[in-house]
Amino acid sequence: MTDSPQRRGLSAADQWIERLLESSATKALVVAFITCSLLPQLDRPLLHFFVFLPLFGAEFALRLRLFVAHRVSLRRRRLAGDVTAPGERRRLEPLLLALDMIAVLSFLPIGHLLDNARLLRLARLVRLVIVVRYAADLLRDFWLVVTRRERLGQLLVLLLTVATLSFVAAALLVFAEPGNPLHGGNLFDAFWWAFLQLESADNIVRTLHQHPALVVASVLLTITGIFLMSFVIGLGTNIVAALVVATRHRAVDLEGHTVVGAPPQAARRILRDLGRLRSRNVPERRTPDRFRFLSPIRRLRRYLGARRILLAGPDDEPPAFLLDHEFRGMLYRTTALSDPRACELVGAQGARCIVLVPDECDPAADDRCLSSALCVGEALARAAASDADDRNPAPRDLFLQVRDEVNVPAALLIRRRLHDAGVGCQVLDMERLVGLFLAQHVIDPDLDPVFEQILAVRGQAIWVRMSGEDDREGDTWPRPLPDVVPHEHSWRRYGVIPLGLLTVPQDGGAPPRGASALRRTHDCSTSLGLGPRTERPDPGRIAGVVALAMSEHNARSWAHALADGRLDGQEEPPPAPAAVALAASLSLASHEARRILLVGDHPALGALIVELIRFLPGLEIRLRPERAPENGERLAAALEASLRRVDPAAALQADGDGFAVRLADGRSGRFGLHPARAGASAVDDLVGAGDLEEFDRVVFLSDPAVPGSDDRTTVRLLRVTDAARCRRGCRLVVQVESESRADLLTAAARADGDGGPRPLLSVLAAEQVRAHFLAHAMLTPGIVPVLDELLAERGQEFVRLDPRPGVPVPHERIPFGDLLVALGRRGPGVLTAIGWALDREGSRETVLNPGPDDRPFADEIRSVFAVGDTRVLSGRSGSSPTASGA
Repeated sequence: MTDSPQRRGLSAADQWIERLLESSATKALVVAFITCSLLPQLDRPLLHFFVFLPLFGAEFALRLRLFVAHRVSLRRRRLAGDVTAPGERRRLEPLLLALDMIAVLSFLPIGHLLDNARLLRLARLVRLVIVVRYAADLLRDFWLVVTRRERLGQLLVLLLTVATLSFVAAALLVFAEPGNPLHGGNLFDAFWWAFLQLESADNIVRTLHQHPALVVASVLLTITGIFLMSFVIGLGTNIVAALVVATRHRAVDLEGHTVVGAPPQAARRILRDLGRLRSRNVPERRTPDRFRFLSPIRRLRRYLGARRILLAGPDDEPPAFLLDHEFRGMLYRTTALSDPRACELVGAQGARCIVLVPDECDPAADDRCLSSALCVGEALARAAASDADDRNPAPRDLFLQVRDEVNVPAALLIRRRLHDAGVGCQVLDMERLVGLFLAQHVIDPDLDPVFEQILAVRGQAIWVRMSGEDDREGDTWPRPLPDVVPHEHSWRRYGVIPLGLLTVPQDGGAPPRGASALRRTHDCSTSLGLGPRTERPDPGRIAGVVALAMSEHNARSWAHALADGRLDGQEEPPPAPAAVALAASLSLASHEARRILLVGDHPALGALIVELIRFLPGLEIRLRPERAPENGERLAAALEASLRRVDPAAALQADGDGFAVRLADGRSGRFGLHPARAGASAVDDLVGAGDLEEFDRVVFLSDPAVPGSDDRTTVRLLRVTDAARCRRGCRLVVQVESESRADLLTAAARADGDGGPRPLLSVLAAEQVRAHFLAHAMLTPGIVPVLDELLAERGQEFVRLDPRPGVPVPHERIPFGDLLVALGRRGPGVLTAIGWALDREGSRETVLNPGPDDRPFADEIRSVFAVGDTRVLSGRSGSSPTASGA
């Protein structure tokens, strides 16, 4: 519901009535019933009295109530000194209501009192006035466009020109040939004939055997009319174009929609992911064969119930990609969302979700994004305050993406203000998330298939089901968790792998009533692991459950079963001996990276370095930036400031030819510049074969704020590809911005070429990662803290477990459920299997959350992917942590 002047001061019930009457579905139904009531075949007194009279009478009663409510509201506002707009007075509303009443009375059984039944049908025909009322906005825009002073002058000149030419030609014809049968000496008939000559070219005289004055007048008027009609066509085209612009600048009348404020290049990816993920984010129950005919009805219900999406952009014309088939249902408004008028234009107060994304190529993008967040945040806060007395207030969320880490504290101030008002707000430090994601690719590139499935729009995904998400009256977990959460039963019965919990702090206050699920995730901590050795927090502290599943429906069904107690008492079955033997043979895959070369610049450089040192203490990192620094002190100061944004206690100390990087937890590494030719930079001094011999990882970075950065990264990779084919120990990790460029680089680098070995390569598209993160965050509240822990070194993360060489594994088929139980019992710590990698037909296939029918041989499994603590598995931690409720 937008805060338009017409709805200001109305009660919640009157606002609901107005939205009902002004909805497109109601208008279509009223027009359809008007048409049916005028058909002679349906002219039946009983049908009129028992069908049309109640329907139109109810509609008339609702409009009468709204009319009275509007008048009372206007009177109250005028007494309070509020300024009313001219459109609020509705001067024609009494007349329209009188016509409606006449039409409603015509359905009474009073036909015997009238001699002619046509009078009744004419009275009912008055109902067609409501069709004109429905087009009031379009007619108002047309009136405003046509009556502009400039365009009104053009129309006036055109009318005067046509009238003058027609009158002059009529006068000449009457005096030159008074007895011509075309006009019979009548000046008005001659004027009408001359006007027709100007208006249409086919009115020219049919033969030259006429009076010369008539022939000459006809030809001249026709030729002049062609030019005049060209002017009319151009003027009409301008009017239509102005109407289109006026329609695009009209405030939308939507509720529960999503507003996306993003540059076109980012909006397309976000909208694409939202559209593809929506089908996995709705209930999808299995339809029995005998009820298969209901499937089209369910699809129609899902289509009609889909949330409308509105794109707000800076350009006057909508982006070209909105013409694609998958974006056909989306709206567009030209606005920057930086003032109250812009919020009213996109219906911010009625929006369910608003997304603000900065432009990666604009240096002041964060400033504009935060300014827009202030404006739309105030609109959301006012809407939440007005809904405070509602029984079921609508949840409202704001997703704010920040490009520069320096602006995160300013964004957190806005989040605190909105959280106090009961509005959910998620600040997404995208460059930090990209840095964490890139660090995972550098440390263990074999985890790439896991991330491709979990963060993409296909395959398995992580879902968070909030407590009380389906019942707003209660937002706490209804019962204590069972001592044993049956993983095997959850996987086999619901297709779900339980991962953990979201818990609120001990002294955390209850969120405002009716707050969104995103609001309830504020200050929540993630406790991954639901094994038998993990602690169980109090039910009042459980904010949600986390699970890996194909669709949100699977996670919802499992969460309902867990909350209802249907999983209590379900014991884990004993795993097969082959699964126990395989689990015992697994060990954490070795991270052989000890020397890493970073080539180029990126805003996520600080987060990348900190996370690499946390995972690999003692790591040596060398940097070859885009531009050679003037001196080492300036480079150290800039790097230390970037590191402290991620780890406030991080420090740099001079150490020989580089610096020693020390983090808050005591872990350290070395950092320094990679020597290059004298005065050369990474632009003209590219990586060579010697660098591949010296380093375990070579990482190419593309800065989104620097034009042509992807092109330079492309050249660097292509020049070093042949050398990488020979140096099998070095892994190339490439980060580019463009998704299409990433696909091209992967195809080019992995081509067989002359038949030599393929280089070890991982290519990451940053724009794709940002879009996936944002789409998952919008559709799954609470996913951000979960992914933040899974990608970072703290807590649990994605790990790869490989069978130890020389340990025998039986050649027996095992289901994934047995491996899930066996690995969870083995430890150390909490281990939750999520998938495996198989060797099939000479290629490696990664399968996450395999189905019950997927039963490979135990000795075919080359890797097992799980969620666990790297420090515990590697033996760097003395104690085995448990997933406590803290």
